[in-house]
Amino acid sequence: MEEGRINGNELKTELKEIRIQIVKLQKKRLGQKDKIAFAHYRISNLERIIEKIQAHDGYSSALKAQVAVHGKLFEQYPIGTLNP
Repeated sequence: MEEGRINGNELKTELKEIRIQIVKLQKKRLGQKDKIAFAHYRISNLERIIEKIQAHDGYSSALKAQVAVHGKLFEQYPIGTLNP
């Protein structure tokens, strides 16, 4: 092969190898993005679950407080003791 002359087959082979490397890197990068996206999804899903639990606990606490108040009222004024 003369100096300065490019062999077409060698160039095609080298270009093919470079493309294969690029595809491998892109796949690896996409795999990492997918893992990150899935982690973000899991975190946001867990945050929503925690919010629902906290809201339910708040509701339960308020309901328990109301039952306790009513229970004390029933203790003080049993059914049938108040006449309208």
